[in-house]
Amino acid sequence: MRAVIRGTGGYLPARSLSNDELAAWKGLETSDAWIIERTGIRRRHIAAEGETASDMGLAAALAALAQAGVGPEAVDAIIVATTTPDSGFPATAARIQGRLGVTRGFAFDISAACTGFIYGLGLADALIRTGQARGVLVIGSEVYSRILDWTDRGTCVLFGDGAGAALRRARGCSPPICTPMAGMPISCASRAAQAPPAARECCAWRARRCSSTPSPSSPPWWRKP
Repeated sequence: MRAVIRGTGGYLPARSLSNDELAAWKGLETSDAWIIERTGIRRRHIAAEGETASDMGLAAALAALAQAGVGPEAVDAIIVATTTPDSGFPATAARIQGRLGVTRGFAFDISAACTGFIYGLGLADALIRTGQARGVLVIGSEVYSRILDWTDRGTCVLFGDGAGAALRRARGCSPPICTPMAGMPISCASRAAQAPPAARECCAWRARRCSSTPSPSSPPWWRKP
């Protein structure tokens, strides 16, 4: 069983600033040529007044679901990577979960700046491979325009606002969980019985591996000769 990306989506605020417009707007001692030579950036998008990370993340998530051809019922978990959340709590992911109408599963934020979305994809992969979720929405959403130092031309020209999303879904056999999770042990045999025909043999093999419970003193299976 593996996790694949079934759909992607993005959102950019309506307002777009060229390098020259940015320099004039903030009174920066810079130019279009200076910025392009050092960064390759020509334009960036700026969120409207009152537009938040959850607003943009929701739009990106809806686009990802539409491309995947599924609805909110296909989502078991939502991970939002952001360093500019709507608030400390509730999580921006929980706000998006509610607005999407996702009525099951869980949602949480991660804060890892530029690498946040990559970490989110890795977490989604782990959740799917361990059977804790079948569909995970990973969203990156930032409103950097509200936290930048607009007097520092070395950094403020690099960032803008926007959001992107990817829906990761399980493909193939879902691995059984043979240990209690949140107080609810999951039956391997039940997983095998519910698997699609193409994955049934894989699940049946896993169920056989899980059928015997090792004693507490037994080494884990990967250490056995």
